[in-house]
Amino acid sequence: MRLTSRFQISFLPVFSPDHGLTGGGIALGGGGAFNASLNVRPGDIVTKEMVATTFNVALEDLQQSHPMASWCSYKMIENDKTLNVDVSIQIHDTAEAAAEDFRNATRNIPAGETLEAEQALQEKSAGSYGLGIDATHNVFTCAISAIRQRGIQFENVYGVADQARFETTEGTLRLQQGNLRMTLSAFYGPDMTIPDIITAESIMQAVTTWQQSTMRQRKEQTIALAKAALARL
Repeated sequence: MRLTSRFQISFLPVFSPDHGLTGGGIALGGGGAFNASLNVRPGDIVTKEMVATTFNVALEDLQQSHPMASWCSYKMIENDKTLNVDVSIQIHDTAEAAAEDFRNATRNIPAGETLEAEQALQEKSAGSYGLGIDATHNVFTCAISAIRQRGIQFENVYGVADQARFETTEGTLRLQQGNLRMTLSAFYGPDMTIPDIITAESIMQAVTTWQQSTMRQRKEQTIALAKAALARL
């Protein structure tokens, strides 16, 4: 069984925690810092047009979410492929503060360590599993358990921003450029295969298999989109 428009699964980066365009670039505040108003307009940094160009898809086929605070997403579903982009933005007072936030957000977490972000997993996830409230809660519980078991690992990415690290379990890129912090995930490829018997455990296993089998593609695509966004700043 393949993923269909009736049964969609959407994932926000678990540990994710714009306004002002001038002459095609992003408006800056004093001293070359990014303006704090960008916090509520992430779509001005990663635009719909940018996503369409990066993935060579028709602009009119992309669905853009209504931004939620510092987050927005883009989606497209074809017969056997899906496109998902999630972006969140944080503008700090200084580059030093952004760098400190980046270091805290991208530390490796060994398997078995208690995660402060477990609550954030339930609060920030906007996904709809089509399983009902109780089953969706069970999916979140399984996700937390899986994170505890495997931990969280990052690897450095060079030549993208002041600092960038890629999380190798879910496939998200964290970066810091000046006083801006961005969390980005992007994927355009085959749908996830839905298990014949749908339970919280089988869905999480299917998600894990799908993510890991496409991880190299996810990394390449996310870095390409990040470079396109930063080139426009």
